[in-house]
Amino acid sequence: INRREWLTQIQTHFSHEIKLSESDYFIAFDYEDASE
Repeated sequence: INRREWLTQIQTHFSHEIKLSESDYFIAFDYEDASE
């Protein structure tokens, strides 16, 4: 699964959490990008 598909999947379930914890999610995404 690619990153775009993964983001679409989690947005369906966690859209409000992403908005409430935006900085935390960006940190997580940056970490995932660095590991690729």
